[in-house]
Amino acid sequence: MRVSTAEQKRRYGIPAQADATRTFVETRSAWRRAGSWEDLGESGSTTSRPALSELQIEDAGAVLECCDQALGEPGLDRWLTIDRLAQAVEADYCRIVTRTQSGRQLKAVGGGWPGGPAPYGYRISGKGAFGSTLEVDPTEAAVVRLLADLVIEGGRTLTDLAEELKRRGILTRSGRRWTRADLHRRLKSAAFLGEAVFRRSDQQWGGHCTRLDGSGRPLYGESVVIPLPPILAADRIRAFQQALAELARPRRMPLGEYPLTGRIYGPCKRPYVGQFPAGIHATPCSADAVGLLRIAGAGDPACRAGEVPGAARREVCGGAGRIAVPGPAQSGRCGCAAAA
Repeated sequence: MRVSTAEQKRRYGIPAQADATRTFVETRSAWRRAGSWEDLGESGSTTSRPALSELQIEDAGAVLECCDQALGEPGLDRWLTIDRLAQAVEADYCRIVTRTQSGRQLKAVGGGWPGGPAPYGYRISGKGAFGSTLEVDPTEAAVVRLLADLVIEGGRTLTDLAEELKRRGILTRSGRRWTRADLHRRLKSAAFLGEAVFRRSDQQWGGHCTRLDGSGRPLYGESVVIPLPPILAADRIRAFQQALAELARPRRMPLGEYPLTGRIYGPCKRPYVGQFPAGIHATPCSADAVGLLRIAGAGDPACRAGEVPGAARREVCGGAGRIAVPGPAQSGRCGCAAAA
């Protein structure tokens, strides 16, 4: 038994199907009802459904019967009948999809909300009724304005923004704590643009992307821009978009000034490396604990990075041409030197 949407499972679809199957079994004296399987809110357009996969009729050695139509005797006639019914169902499904998508297209063109959850910051007015539209959700709109202020103010990463919302006790629509990934999606959503786009062809990831034809155009109609009741003023939207672009731009961590970088060598003439923040910038081949310098792949001793600057300063101020690196991290191993 199956219904397509979460709302339908609270209605009479499943009870009606259960009653039909029960009546069908009762008319056959040799049959008994072994159980029932339900797919609630699962589309009939896919065979990848939990209850259907669990049932596995053919693998169990059972035969298929139809409650409201005779399929004929087992053999070629039965399978020809099943094939004919399957083709009819497929054709009917295609007609339903075409009618539904055409209706959604007309609704979007007229400024209505064509279906699906409302963008963050909005709620559906007249949900389930003809002509439903979006209106501002006061609670979520306050979060939108707060995020816009924080982004425009600058100096914060997405992780910082998530921590700030956590500190204020603000949760997502589903009641979870905000994460960096949540903010990455939300900050690019309709509330921060002042408009929503139905059938976007430039975002093709996740399970709810727009189906495209062979030329890359939306399959069931052109993209439609739906104006939304503004949460942010036009100048704030522009300032937010500019600040968001700066926030999203990759930043390189400054290396800083460290005069001994690349100047410390062991007896094998190879430079020492260390892990950040040991004092010498890390390299991929430095696998020792933080705070140690070691020559990767060599047998020279590991030295404590914190002791190097002091020794270098003393030797340089004393006019020495070469700097002796202080005692190694492990007793009995020494012999490192650095070029001044």
